[in-house]
Amino acid sequence: MSLVVKVVSASWCGQCGPYKKQLGSQGIEFENLDVDESSNMELLSSLGVRGLPTTLIYKNGELIGMVAGNKIEEVKELINAGG
Repeated sequence: MSLVVKVVSASWCGQCGPYKKQLGSQGIEFENLDVDESSNMELLSSLGVRGLPTTLIYKNGELIGMVAGNKIEEVKELINAGG
């Protein structure tokens, strides 16, 4: 079983930097998807990401949860439920 956490963020997003630091301080490992990179825009559009930051949680390659905003507790609940 493989659980992967991805955070959608951008350099211009005021909430994104502090949110990613907070995730890291909670011991949550994540991959960053930077919307400043145009290659990520099509993926984000197909997933329905509308705001930043957004956290995507995958289990065995399948999206099991998406959390918009900086809701660390909600992300932790999804990780615990999925893992």
